[in-house]
Amino acid sequence: MEINPRALRHHSARTKDGVTIHFVTAGNPDGLPVLFVHGISQSWQSWQKQLDDELLGAQLRLIALDLRGHGASQGARSQDASLAPLPPDRYNDGSPGDVARLWASDIEAVVDACNLSNVTLVGWSYGGAVVLDYLHVNRGLGAAGKVVLVATTPVLQPPGTPHVGADSIFTPRAVTALMRTTPADFSRTPPRKNEPDDIAQGLHAYLEACLDDGTGQPMPTASEVAAMASFNLLVDPSVRLSVMARAFDYRDFLASLPPSTLEKITAVTPLADRVLQSANTRTLWPSGLTQVLFERQGHLCFWRSPDDLRRILLHAV
Repeated sequence: MEINPRALRHHSARTKDGVTIHFVTAGNPDGLPVLFVHGISQSWQSWQKQLDDELLGAQLRLIALDLRGHGASQGARSQDASLAPLPPDRYNDGSPGDVARLWASDIEAVVDACNLSNVTLVGWSYGGAVVLDYLHVNRGLGAAGKVVLVATTPVLQPPGTPHVGADSIFTPRAVTALMRTTPADFSRTPPRKNEPDDIAQGLHAYLEACLDDGTGQPMPTASEVAAMASFNLLVDPSVRLSVMARAFDYRDFLASLPPSTLEKITAVTPLADRVLQSANTRTLWPSGLTQVLFERQGHLCFWRSPDDLRRILLHAV
């Protein structure tokens, strides 16, 4: 059968807590499945280069979801008008265990809708935390055969927490940009309300930090950054604030997994990351899982240098 990896198909699934999740599929429907999970304020479109990749599409069944409040899933600004808005506690109710189950259910909904097994879960940035939520809820790999965590961290605690607080995990540049994308900039005293122009400028600054790296490649044009910002703007500022307020620590959980499970988890750290402090985050992963260091790569390494992630995925499956 001839496969057209660019033939995207759109679908929806429903989580256990009743949230409608949008996702797309591409590639070889008979291939081993790969499920991509995007970062904060992003969407399935973050993975466009992987979904369009002819080598990946010829071998793999490619799936990318929109997390709740993002893209075309319920809670986002582009959602179907027939879907009810989501209250804040559907993103973060303050209980770490409950919050983990909420976000894990987004992955579970797509896994169940597609009847997936032995799926490679790929989580980028906040999507990596969501993949860890899924593993924790399932006390192991669940339906996953392999896990690839890109430019993410296994722990995030409130600012000021030694070594693992938000001020130790994120770069000052990223914090400054992200705080401008929320309803109010709480890093200021007193907090200042962010107007629409502030939010748009903050998103552009955050995307520029994601794209910045040491590859020597030209930065994307202003129009390319604007195209990325367009789907970032589908996320309500309050959703970004709920995500940024999360705290989690999966170090002990990961360390408790048997070696046969840990060896199926790969953590990819781009060393020229301008969003996460890679010199710190790379030390937080437990021994036993595979660490891959991308020299001169930044937070959006899979977009800037897609060949590198392709090699990992084809090896992983």
